[in-house]
Amino acid sequence: YNAGFDGIAFGEDRMYLSGNFTNTTDSVETIEVDGYKIVGLGSNWGTQTTFTLTYDSRTGKIIECERFNVNNFTQYEGSQSLLVGVDGSVYQLVMTSFTFFIYLDIELYTGQSNVLIKYTRDGKVDKIVNFFKDNYSFITEMKMTSIGDLILYGECQYGLGFNGVETINTHLPYATVLMALDEGDLSLKWYDYMASELNSNGLSMRIRGMS
Repeated sequence: YNAGFDGIAFGEDRMYLSGNFTNTTDSVETIEVDGYKIVGLGSNWGTQTTFTLTYDSRTGKIIECERFNVNNFTQYEGSQSLLVGVDGSVYQLVMTSFTFFIYLDIELYTGQSNVLIKYTRDGKVDKIVNFFKDNYSFITEMKMTSIGDLILYGECQYGLGFNGVETINTHLPYATVLMALDEGDLSLKWYDYMASELNSNGLSMRIRGMS
């Protein structure tokens, strides 16, 4: 029920495919992709399982499947971006709203924010960053530079947290943020922002405190 794909990326000899599906009953449900069974993680109505499949592009066979549970499927907006880095690592940016995003024993309350997932070349989860602080964030763009930095662009309110730790603080409530993350540990390398007192066009716009 309500199953589909929302991202695809290609490595040197790998293909990565992300998607999601929802449960409609109180039992865990299963879908199949190319005969490969993906068992849902939720057991209550209203849960959603999001997954990333890793294919060996030489043989076409699935070699890995990582799954996450989202406890409120109406608030899951899917992958914003899926890309392969210069060293073969894979990066997925997803958007969730007022829900829990769960991987194994890691439970992240996302508020209305993004989650960035780093996978190994063979599709295993390596690192997870939750950008939730106290208010919303909506990171819409993710690119990779030639030297391996992740460039992210989007909106936030009062700043951004990295796994609950305040990392970016804006001096006015509403801001657009441009930032670079280290490809290896996903730490913040630099950022800049444009902030406003009001969430509207053209009013009280300031850059770094200058009118």
